[in-house]
Amino acid sequence: MAVFKDLSPLTYFGKGAAEVLVAVGWLGRNSAFTRSDVDFAFMTALVTHLQSPWQPVAAGGFHRCELCRLNEAPPSLLYQGTRFFLGSSNLFIPNDGKIFCAPSLSAHSIDAHDYRPPGIFMQAVLACPPMTSMAYRKRLLACGGGQLLPSRRAAERGKNVDGEG
Repeated sequence: MAVFKDLSPLTYFGKGAAEVLVAVGWLGRNSAFTRSDVDFAFMTALVTHLQSPWQPVAAGGFHRCELCRLNEAPPSLLYQGTRFFLGSSNLFIPNDGKIFCAPSLSAHSIDAHDYRPPGIFMQAVLACPPMTSMAYRKRLLACGGGQLLPSRRAAERGKNVDGEG
């Protein structure tokens, strides 16, 4: 998995998207990160967003946790009776003109490795409306999320949505 320092510009989705995307939870084996407990309310909100995350792109596979030394299976998280498979999606959390982007594996990192995301991200997760709501879409667009839409990315490459020039 790509590694980015928390709160740095996220270039994973291209240079144009990096203008609005802020990395959170993109951890690798040698990443330094804050370790501490997180509030129950935050973890519940994070997992709720993982149930139906908005995705501008589809993933063709999954990433394993680089912090786990022996576990080779796709990571999963059992939370309040529901199992979530992680490593193939990202959370896009709009906040004050930027969009935090955290891999779904960040929930595993919090649970298994005591990763504590930045406070501003945790506040944004708590304030984020459901990702299937119009309120979420409006916030996403207000923060520059239009750059993440497939038609916008195709236009940046000089092609229409069907891939023709």
